[in-house]
Amino acid sequence: MQKLVLGVSVVAAALSLTACGSSAGQSPHGVQAASAAAKSGVPSVGPTNPAQTPAPRPATVDLQVLKRNGAALVIAPVVVNGKTYRFIVDTGATATLVDTSYAKALGLKNAGKAPIPVTGVTGTGRAYLATISHWKIGRASIPTSTVTVSTIRLGVGLVGLLGSDVLSTFGKVTIDYNAQKASLG
Repeated sequence: MQKLVLGVSVVAAALSLTACGSSAGQSPHGVQAASAAAKSGVPSVGPTNPAQTPAPRPATVDLQVLKRNGAALVIAPVVVNGKTYRFIVDTGATATLVDTSYAKALGLKNAGKAPIPVTGVTGTGRAYLATISHWKIGRASIPTSTVTVSTIRLGVGLVGLLGSDVLSTFGKVTIDYNAQKASLG
């Protein structure tokens, strides 16, 4: 059985999340799907049909930036089915990840037949793929996408990691840490 290899961006790993009620060390894995996973037969993550999905419209999104010990944690409001959740913007993650404790609230269901073994910087675990639709970063719509679902324990109220599989659909993402805003597209 092939494994989906996961990692964590340097920012998320370096920043202690104790201010949010957890610590980065509790996470068995963050997300960064290796390109080898796609070649191994593991289903891909990101927009479900990028060829038929128009690029999202450009937008500006208000962010929350937490700085500690020289690292910055960027949190974006992600709206799913009309309700707002907090996701960590992880530009170093190639795949978006949702914590299993929020999967039901987001309406996510297993899109695969069996759990996927995953390996990250702090250990190994199991994950599954799910499809998410009717979602936005702030007001900017995101195409229906396949995301990874696993136990990550990011902290109180933090639902998951927003990876480059989703961010790249905007073509360009600029984060202004001082103004706490992101320009998408």
